[in-house]
Amino acid sequence: EPDTAAGLGISLALWCKADDWNVTTVGPILNCSQSGGWKLDWSTRINFTIKAGGSNRTALSAYKPFESESDAHYRASGWHHLAGTFDGRYVKLYIDGTLETTTDIGSDNNPINYGTGDNNVDVLIGSDPGALVGGVSGTSPGTAFFPGLVDEVAIWDKILDLDAVKEIFDAVDVNADTLDLTEDSGDYDYSDDLVGYWKFEEGTGLTVTDSSDNSNIGTLKNSPGWSTTTPS
Repeated sequence: EPDTAAGLGISLALWCKADDWNVTTVGPILNCSQSGGWKLDWSTRINFTIKAGGSNRTALSAYKPFESESDAHYRASGWHHLAGTFDGRYVKLYIDGTLETTTDIGSDNNPINYGTGDNNVDVLIGSDPGALVGGVSGTSPGTAFFPGLVDEVAIWDKILDLDAVKEIFDAVDVNADTLDLTEDSGDYDYSDDLVGYWKFEEGTGLTVTDSSDNSNIGTLKNSPGWSTTTPS
């Protein structure tokens, strides 16, 4: 359960690269939501939404944050690092190592409302549970999916601070490689709090290994393609 004072709750992060960031079609990026839960979506804005205190609470980016080189979060590579955290009160969205926006619910220790009957909704990468024909267990993608690449998806049961998020983002610029989130490094010291970490290093097949200690093996549906392109 979220504990505002103790920094307990949920954090999630990933790298992603859209085929075209300047379209208006909704692209689910990371989703654990039906009638409740949480989701990270993109259309003309990046939004991290948590249902808590009986309502959806959203941290929302600026309009088309990746449109041109004048934008604060523009990266010529097209890859961007997104992170969201919720500690029972504050919903925070980070883009490329920077705190983009914070939404304050106004009271502490609000649990995430997952809704009746869907507490065990799968975590979907690049899709929306409501868009899968036949529900979460369905095999057809419907219409809502992320048009692009997703890599290095991680979930923690503690709130990452700004320094940790920045450490993850900066690693690509400093070392030309993503940070191994199973090991503490610099200002990132949350490796023991990982509950899921999918690095997508297989390159083939229909399963993805969870590099955390929880062995949540991912299943690929609808034959998505593999790519050797990595965050840069």
